[in-house]
Amino acid sequence: SSFFIPVLSQEIPRPLQRGPKGMDRMAFSEIVVFRDSSSQYDNYWFGVMIDNPKVVHAMVNPGVCSIIRTRKEGEAVLYTKTDTAIGIVLNLVAGKRNYVTMRVETRHDYPHPDLTAMSPEAGAERLQNHRGKIITRYMSLPDKYTDYLEDYFPDSVHMRVGRLAFHFIRPPSFEVSKGSSFLFFYVPEISKTYSEYLSIREEEGKGIRDDESLKAYINNTAKKELTGEDKLLVWDTVHIPGPGQAVYSESENTTARNKGNADHLHVRSVSCFIRAYDLHRKGEYHLLTITERGLPEELSTREELIAKFRLVWDSLRISKA
Repeated sequence: SSFFIPVLSQEIPRPLQRGPKGMDRMAFSEIVVFRDSSSQYDNYWFGVMIDNPKVVHAMVNPGVCSIIRTRKEGEAVLYTKTDTAIGIVLNLVAGKRNYVTMRVETRHDYPHPDLTAMSPEAGAERLQNHRGKIITRYMSLPDKYTDYLEDYFPDSVHMRVGRLAFHFIRPPSFEVSKGSSFLFFYVPEISKTYSEYLSIREEEGKGIRDDESLKAYINNTAKKELTGEDKLLVWDTVHIPGPGQAVYSESENTTARNKGNADHLHVRSVSCFIRAYDLHRKGEYHLLTITERGLPEELSTREELIAKFRLVWDSLRISKA
C-alpha cells in the first residue's frame, strides 16, 4: 500500500534538515516503520533490512518512528529477524509511502519480531498522531565501520575524543553515528553530488598559549590545512559563546570524484577551535567541524549553516574524560 507524500521538505527549517537543500521528495519512496510496545521486550533492539536480510538499514525502537528513504522502486522485501528472517513484500513507488508495524511476540521462549503492512489511511493517521521521536534513514547510510548511536541513545550521545568527553544533551536532529572521529558522515542516496559531515578531533598547534596566539594560528596554519588545494572564497570569524573561536569558510573543490559535469563542487563549513584552559594543555585544542559539499543550490546558506552549527554547539557539554 502506498500514497502521495504531501509534505515538502521546505516546510522544515533548513537547520533541522538532513540532506541537500530543497530535495525533491518525489525522487524517492519512503517506508515508515512503527513498533508496537511489548513491555517485556521494550529494551530490545530489532533491525529492519531491505532486500538483504544481513544489512540493517534501521533499528526500530519502541516509541520511535523510522522513516527509510530510498531510490529503490518496484517490488522489494522488508525483512526483520532474530534467529530466522521474516519478510513482507512492498511495492515501492517514487513520491509514495508504505506503512509497516512491527510487533514482538514470544515464540518458544524467544522474542520474535513480526511485520504487518498498514493501509495508507491507517498509516497516515498513526503518523499524524505520533508523539514520539521520528528518525529519518537514508538507504546508503549504514556500513560496517560505523555504530549508529541514535539507535541506542536516542536522548543523548557520549563520546570520548582524546583526553576529553563530549556529551550532546539534546542531539541535533540528524543521523548520529560514530566512526573514528566522525559523529556523522554520509552521502545520501537522493543526490550524487551532496555530502555532509560533522567531526570532532583532537589537535595540537605550535605556539598556542592564549586567545591571541590561537587566533593567529587559526588564520595562518589552520587556514592552509583546512582548505588544502581548494580555492578559498570566504574565511570569516563566527561568534560563539564558550571556550574557543569559530570560522565560517567557503571554497571550491575541483578534485571531487562525484562532481559530474560541474567544474567544481562548492564547500561550506563552520569550524570551531575549542580551547578551554582548565581542560587543555599548552598547544592542545579540539576541532569541531560541520561541512556541506555539493552544488551551490543544494547547500545551506551561510546563515543556515551557522544556525545548524549552533544547534550542535548549544547541545554540547565538554568535560575531562
